[in-house]
Amino acid sequence: MRLKIDGKEFCVSILPDKKGYKVRVGNRQIETSHSSPQFRVGRQKHTAEVKKKADNTFNVSIDQDNYSVEILDKEKESSRSIKAPMQGTVIEIDVKEGQAVQKGQTIIKLISMKMENEIKAERDCRIREIKVRNRQTVAKGEVLIELEKP
Repeated sequence: MRLKIDGKEFCVSILPDKKGYKVRVGNRQIETSHSSPQFRVGRQKHTAEVKKKADNTFNVSIDQDNYSVEILDKEKESSRSIKAPMQGTVIEIDVKEGQAVQKGQTIIKLISMKMENEIKAERDCRIREIKVRNRQTVAKGEVLIELEKP
């Protein structure tokens, strides 16, 4: 998504993690926790507080510094992951975690009812996490691969 922070625009990705969220702003990654207002940037801990002002506007306080944050746009939820379009078996994974892929590139192949199905990237992106392995049976709608912006 794109954010405007004190008048400057930034591209930000927010991805759920087992412990909280991984937030990437440019080349920097921030790790948050569900149970604490604290987060890490590298090895340094910070404390944040967020208050909603209006529909897409928030006041964010980080270590006593205050920022006005506006959400300019959001990525579609469906573009953050690749889900199995049908029940089947993974027969080939054509990508690796961290790899950049282009729109239309084959990412994974499933076999279902003796038919091979290629699943392709809907946009340019980067592979964040591969959730399945070869020969694994998957259900319709199961998340196969998590994506992020390139």
